[in-house]
Amino acid sequence: MFEKVASCVLTSATLTSNASVEFIRSRLGVAKADELIAESNFDFKEQALIYLPQGIPDPRDRGFAEAAAEEIIKLLNITQGRAFVLSISYGSYGGMQALRQLVEPEIDFPVLMQGEGARSGLLDKFRATPNSVLFTTASFWQGVERARRELFLRHHRQAALCRTLRPRSRRAPAPH
Repeated sequence: MFEKVASCVLTSATLTSNASVEFIRSRLGVAKADELIAESNFDFKEQALIYLPQGIPDPRDRGFAEAAAEEIIKLLNITQGRAFVLSISYGSYGGMQALRQLVEPEIDFPVLMQGEGARSGLLDKFRATPNSVLFTTASFWQGVERARRELFLRHHRQAALCRTLRPRSRRAPAPH
């Protein structure tokens, strides 16, 4: 592909590994290129939180779904919804459907679920519906921009990862 065009610009938040584009260059067969690695404007110290609940059973154990749902309910009540709840699977015990069935009756927020419409439509509805909660699998979010304040709840193993995203002013990228 690169031999057939005079120039090509590749952009992505995930092109670098260890502050280098060497890995992707080698995988794509790009021997020589001008590079710019722009500084991230995401302030992890101010905009991120990692929450590790204690005592959550292994996902293969029968008590996992109930324990995970209990933690998710607590977090949703603290944040007043405005959250994505990501599961590693769709239908298995402790998966997205089981969690929704356990969580939805216990919260007073609009609930949306992957599979109830096109991805773009669900995202639009989520963003337009105050305090809504969207249940999805992790693969749903590949390539999705989350530009406004939204909470991201992910349960996997014994950890839940919560990220609150807030709009930030754009800074000029720092050349590298």
